[in-house]
Amino acid sequence: MEHDEFVEKTRGDEIVWGVRGFLRPVFYVWGTGGLAVVVAMSILVLTPALGFGVYCFSHHKYVAMAWALPAVLAFIAGKPNLNCIAGSVWVICALVGWVLSIFFGPYHLVGGLLPGLTWFLAGALRGTTMVSMGDRLRESPEAYRKLKESGLMSFRGASPMG
Repeated sequence: MEHDEFVEKTRGDEIVWGVRGFLRPVFYVWGTGGLAVVVAMSILVLTPALGFGVYCFSHHKYVAMAWALPAVLAFIAGKPNLNCIAGSVWVICALVGWVLSIFFGPYHLVGGLLPGLTWFLAGALRGTTMVSMGDRLRESPEAYRKLKESGLMSFRGASPMG
């Protein structure tokens, strides 16, 4: 698909393209500066969970510190297409935290909420990045060419020959 055709097909609401991975396509489209911004934003998304882990460690709440692990997994699982089915895992995680807080203290309530928050923020970050990437690809034939030649770009509904 050439750039002109890409611009024409992506003006509607239908999603006709995608990328493999997240950070490498960001690098191909925006370069080192754009990659640095997205990495910084990713660190900000993880800050509440990691800060909670450090807080629990410093207050000798080692069991509650374990909530940082599902939060990191939630960061990995966060995708641009946030939906209730994928979010239900993190709601269950919050319920487990609530039940544990009844028996073992409020740290578990906060810890149980962190994975869902992290999942939502990671999905929002990746979603807004993809929307911005689509805008950049439409306005810059050079960025489109770099991403397409990298092999990280995929087209939905494209023929095997095209």
